[in-house]
This record gives sequence, structure tokens and C-alpha cells, in this order.
Amino acid sequence: MVDIYDSDREQVEALRKWWKENGKSIVLGAGLGLAAVFGWRAWQDYEHRQAATASLRYENVLAEATAGDRQSAVLLGEQLLEHHPRSLYAGLTSLLLARLTAGQGDLDAAARHLDRVIDGAFMGELVPAARLQKARVLLAQGKLDEALAAAPADAPAAFRAAFAELRGDVLATRGDTAGARRAYLEALQGLGEGAPTRPLVRMKLDDLGQPEAGGEGRS
Repeated sequence: MVDIYDSDREQVEALRKWWKENGKSIVLGAGLGLAAVFGWRAWQDYEHRQAATASLRYENVLAEATAGDRQSAVLLGEQLLEHHPRSLYAGLTSLLLARLTAGQGDLDAAARHLDRVIDGAFMGELVPAARLQKARVLLAQGKLDEALAAAPADAPAAFRAAFAELRGDVLATRGDTAGARRAYLEALQGLGEGAPTRPLVRMKLDDLGQPEAGGEGRS
């Protein structure tokens, strides 16, 4: 009995000594762990609330734009960008504001909105659409070299035909009929038979006239 008691007592004393030396750090570690968990949950809740607010703001911007009130849509869009600059809705709003300001004839403002998306590393999925719109703005500004550089041939598959069409527009404006024809043919090859833009691309190609003898064929 005594041997067992002495062993238990020694274990208790050793435990007390260990707790005295290490207990505070364990409590602190556990507290920090709990704080991290609750902090992460609080941050997630905050992010959800922010996303919901940004979504509502974006719906308001869309509603004003659909109603034809461009001035109000632009104002609400700028407010969304101010309060939610790193949200997906900021990217979508920037694309919409670019279209609205371009429609108002303010191509410089449109370019700035598009650059916000292009330069935003967190908006990767929206960048190709922004680059395409930016190339169109540059074309409208008469900046043909920049527009051509902004319409690369190695664009993502979903945008390849649209970029090819844009290159055709730039080359046709330049007077490079052969180059424009090649670009429009590339666009047609990338578009399905039922693609809504196919008739327009075909019309642009037809407007170039017949290719010279020994030149490119037609599809």
C-alpha cells in the first residue's frame, strides 16, 4: 500500500511541477488557438456580409443601367468600387461602367475602368473580357497599334474568336485587307454555326471583297 501511495504521490508532485513550469504556456496556446478559430469565424461572417452588401449594390447598378439611367448607374457603381474594391462585384461593375462610359463617349474613363480589372490580380477570370473591351476602346480611339497588341492570338479559347474578329477590325481599318481577311477567317473557324456573332463576321469578311489571285481562300 505504501509503495503504491508513494508512487502516486510522486506522480502528483511531478505533475504539479510540470504544470507550474508549462501550464501558462498551454493555457496561452489554447487561448490563442480559440481566438484564431473565433477570429476566423468572425472574419468569415464579415466577408459574407460584405459580399451580400456588394451583391445588393451591384443589383442596384444593374437596375439603373437597365432602366437607361446611365448617370445614376455610374454614380452607384463608383460607390460600390469605393466600398468593395477587391470584390468580384468590383470587377463586374468595372466592366459595366466601361460600357456605360464608352456609350457616353468618354473613352478615357472606359479605359480606366477596364485597366482596374486588367491590373487587379484578384480578378483573373474577368481579365480576358476586360482585355477584349480595352482593345475595342483603343480601336475606337484610333490607337491601332495598341489595339492590335491588346488582341493577342494566344487568348483563352473562349475568347479566341472574338479577339480574332477584333484583329480583323483593326487590320481592316489599317487598310491591310489580306491580314483582315485572315483574321476574320480565323474568327469564323472558331465560331460555331449557331454563334450569334457569326453573321456579322461573315458580313465583315464579305465587305473586304474577293481575295486577289493566289491570295487566301474563303470559308
